[in-house]
Amino acid sequence: MVSSLGISASHDSRDDIFYSRKGILANFTAEKSANYTLSNFDYGLIQLDVNYYQTIKGNDILATNFFTGTTLGEAPFFSYYYFSSGKRGRCFNDRRFIDKNMSILQVEYRFPIYRRFRGSAFSSIESVGNTYGESFTNRKLWSYGGGLRFQLSKKQMSHIRLDVARSYEGFQFYITIGETF
Repeated sequence: MVSSLGISASHDSRDDIFYSRKGILANFTAEKSANYTLSNFDYGLIQLDVNYYQTIKGNDILATNFFTGTTLGEAPFFSYYYFSSGKRGRCFNDRRFIDKNMSILQVEYRFPIYRRFRGSAFSSIESVGNTYGESFTNRKLWSYGGGLRFQLSKKQMSHIRLDVARSYEGFQFYITIGETF
C-alpha cells in the first residue's frame, strides 16, 4: 500500500485555463511516504512543473513547459517518472523511458488557421536517470511534430487535438481533448 503526505504550491497568472495566451502556471510538489503515513514504502518525491505562455504577434502563441522530478528513497516502480503520452514527450512509446528522475523541456508554437481551426508545431527534449543529475546528463531524446486543433465551443477555447510526432523511433499519433500544457 502507498499513502503519502505532501505539500503543494502553485502560481497561476494565465489569462485562460483552456487556451492560455499569456502568463505562467507553476506547480511545486513535495511528498513523503513512510510507515507513519501507513505506507509499505519509504520514499519521497519532489517535482516542479512550469508553463509559460506568450503572445508573439496577433494570435500566435509561444508555449513552453519545463518539468523536472526526483525520487528519493525506495519508491515502488509504478511511482517512477516516465515520458511519452499526449502530455509529456510526445512520440515515444508510452513508458518506454522510465526511471527515478526526469527532466523535460517542451516548446509549442500555436497559430490560427481558419475560424475555429488552429495549428501547432512542437518540439521536446527529455531525459530520465537513476540519479537526479543523470536526468540532465544522460542521453537527450528529441522529438518534434505538428498538430491540428478544432475549437469545440464558440464561447470556450477548449479544443479537440490531433498531433503527429516524430522521433528516431518513428511516428506517433494522438487524439485528445485539451492542450498539451
